[in-house]
Amino acid sequence: MTRVLIADDEPEMLRVLQRLLAAMQLEVVCTGDGLAAQAKLAETEFDLVITDLYMPAADGFAVLDAGRARWPTTPVLILTGRGTTADCVRALRAGAFNLLGKPFNTEDLKSVIEDALRSRSIGSD
Repeated sequence: MTRVLIADDEPEMLRVLQRLLAAMQLEVVCTGDGLAAQAKLAETEFDLVITDLYMPAADGFAVLDAGRARWPTTPVLILTGRGTTADCVRALRAGAFNLLGKPFNTEDLKSVIEDALRSRSIGSD
């Protein structure tokens, strides 16, 4: 089954994302901060990582860096409610698959998730 790691410090956002991804038949592992996400990435490979950009202790850039260092073919999608253009550029240059603003359109998010998972399967062929 396709496994997705989600890191977000907002419990309601974790619930929303978990329900959405479960409805897409994806196995979901949730963490409430970037440090926990980094620990999960150190021990397990995921098919996709979705992370909030601004979290206490370790932010989405730290999660992105950890994911890219350990699992370079795993796409990382960043969600943010207060990102700047500079943040977007920095994230994409660091290897983020995409960056979406919060609140997001559910259909747009599903489409980006499907694209990210498809890019992973194409890259592993």
